[in-house]
Amino acid sequence: MTSAPPPTPLPPSRGVAKRVLVALGTIAIGQGLTSGITLASVPVLLAAWGERTYGEWLILFAIPAYLLLSDLGISSVAGTEMTMFVARHEHDRANRLFNAVFAVLL
Repeated sequence: MTSAPPPTPLPPSRGVAKRVLVALGTIAIGQGLTSGITLASVPVLLAAWGERTYGEWLILFAIPAYLLLSDLGISSVAGTEMTMFVARHEHDRANRLFNAVFAVLL
C-alpha cells in the first residue's frame, strides 16, 4: 500500500491582501477628510461668527468633550467585563454591571 504525498500548503490569497489594502486606504481617506474639514472649519467659523462668538463656542464645546474623556477608563473596563460575563452566559451579571456603570457615568 502506498501512502499519498503530504498536502502542500496553499499560498496566501491575494483577495484578502487586496481587501486589507482597500480597507486601510479607506480609513486613511476618512481620516484625511476629517482633518481637512476640521482645519477648514476654523477660518470659516471665525469669519462667520467673529472671534468672540467662536471662542465662546469652543469653550461650550470643550466642556462636554472633557466630560466624555473623564470616565478614567471605566467604560473600557466595564465593556471588557461585560463581554466576559456574556461569554460565560452570565447575562444577569452583565446587565447589572451595565446599569451600575451607566448610573456612575450619568
